[in-house]
Amino acid sequence: MLEFTDQLSREENDEFVKAHPLCNLLQSSSWADIKSNWDHCYTGVKKDGCLAATAMVLIKRLPLGFTLFYIPRGPIMDYKDQALTAFMLKELKKLGKKHHCLYIKIDPYILKNQYRIEEANESINDECKQVMNSLRACGAIHQGFTKDIMSTIQPRYQANVYAADNFEENLPRHTKRLMKDALKRHVQLIMGGSELVKEFAQVVAKTENRKKIALRNEEYFQKLMNAYGDDAKILLAKVNVKQLVDTTQTSLETMTQEYNDLPENQVKKRRRLEEQLSSLRKDLSEYTEIAAAVEGQSEMVIAGCLSVKYGPTMEMLYAGMDERFKKFMPQYSIYVKQMNWAFENGCHWCNMGGVEGTLDDGLTKFKANFNPTIDETIGEFDLPVNKSLYKASEMAYKLRKKMKVKA
Repeated sequence: MLEFTDQLSREENDEFVKAHPLCNLLQSSSWADIKSNWDHCYTGVKKDGCLAATAMVLIKRLPLGFTLFYIPRGPIMDYKDQALTAFMLKELKKLGKKHHCLYIKIDPYILKNQYRIEEANESINDECKQVMNSLRACGAIHQGFTKDIMSTIQPRYQANVYAADNFEENLPRHTKRLMKDALKRHVQLIMGGSELVKEFAQVVAKTENRKKIALRNEEYFQKLMNAYGDDAKILLAKVNVKQLVDTTQTSLETMTQEYNDLPENQVKKRRRLEEQLSSLRKDLSEYTEIAAAVEGQSEMVIAGCLSVKYGPTMEMLYAGMDERFKKFMPQYSIYVKQMNWAFENGCHWCNMGGVEGTLDDGLTKFKANFNPTIDETIGEFDLPVNKSLYKASEMAYKLRKKMKVKA
């Protein structure tokens, strides 16, 4: 006995999603609040009176009264249950017709493959094949196993760090060394909530200016913090610029004295000290210049990360860094501290975000420092509702997406 509803409560939706193996932040009721430029509804299927499937549907209003349905990382259900899958998609199409929907786009978090970066391969697991056959039988059209991160709304390749008792111990040696270097440079980490939004938005803006990209503004970050409350965390890395100048000056004076006192015959040590003195002079010059630029401001935010915990998952959504402090490598300490917090609070995995399917981009190289597992998902499916207009609307969507990427 299967029964569909488009009047599911927020509480019913979240309780089901959080407890499901396919739990994902993008299917939380609060994500609809974040996407306030879309309409939404919470749908579900009850099987013999018990909730067996949910889908938080985002509804995009289009010209001429048409709409587009998008179900990010959903629907949430057992895709091996073919009767349930067929019923859910059939009812979603019926709902779509009421809203003059052209087609429904879905991208469930079904894994095609899973591996370490160095073990990448093109295999397709049996469950993925089964789900693809089931979705195709319902009329859904697969959009391909794309590799370009911009080809899909959500990244098809995701770098996840899974919980383990010895997570930090097993990090690469150079990652641990960079974390120690940050401590030596007096980098301090501060975790908090909404009170840190303003400072976080400022450091993200520096990243936007450097990379010439648009991320999000203070208002958007505040919306995230309000929506997820105590499960939303901001982690900032700070340094005291005056302290940096003073300690570097002291180190320079001490090492200069050591160099002057060194016997002429200690050639190797003299050469090493010369290199260290050169590095200290450069550092002192940079720190003095920064101190002058900030007009007496002692404490500065040099990097930050905003993450949201949902059920047993943690999504590291946004990050930023002040390029002037790149050599401090603050992001390494930030990421490890954030992951430790996630695992200590019951998360099974921490999502560092998407990477290119070629696994040779800068993002992949950076994220490789944290021993991630690459989750390669099944990708997007389109479920046509208005079959006569589907092809034209799909082409228009892809053209608009391509133009947006070029812009």
